[in-house]
Amino acid sequence: MVEFKNEQIDRAVAMLRHIPGAAEKAMARAINRAIKSARAATVKQIRMVYRAPASAIRLSIGKPIMATPQKLRASLTTKGRRLTLYDFGPTPKREGTGGPGKRALRIAVRRDSMVKAFRGAFVIKADSGKMHVAVRSKSKFVISKKTGKRVQKIRALYSPAAAQMAGKKKVIEAVEAAAQIQLDARLDHEINAILNKYDKPGRRR
Repeated sequence: MVEFKNEQIDRAVAMLRHIPGAAEKAMARAINRAIKSARAATVKQIRMVYRAPASAIRLSIGKPIMATPQKLRASLTTKGRRLTLYDFGPTPKREGTGGPGKRALRIAVRRDSMVKAFRGAFVIKADSGKMHVAVRSKSKFVISKKTGKRVQKIRALYSPAAAQMAGKKKVIEAVEAAAQIQLDARLDHEINAILNKYDKPGRRR
């Protein structure tokens, strides 16, 4: 958890006491900068462990719930959405490559792991247009819409869920540290910004 220290709250209140609602506004702004920093740090830390592209990870991280002067709390939630193995850059990666009897697709999910050969897997484009690494099921069958024949069911392969990646202790600690640094630095900036605007010469009060 990332939060203000008591002395930071006291300082904000003391410096802005002559401006109604200003202390709460400064703290809300600082919190929102910190939660945005936490989102960016989450992506960065996950990518230090896993080979997934930042764009795919961002899709799995929900938009932050922002703080307001009335509610000085923000939160960031990582969705349970899993990334497809195609997001990790298989070799080869063209549609139609791979499959039984062909050159195995090679993929490394973690940066500290060896590249793994996925024999029998192949690259396919889903109806949605998204690319997948998939395999044919040995025990499940469906009727082909094109031929009307009974064929093996195709199953897309996925990585661990993004929420599981973000839940690693090392990732959490790094994200909280980055957010705390931003929170501490930003509060003074927001206090000064409000004071400078309020005390500007010629301002009507």
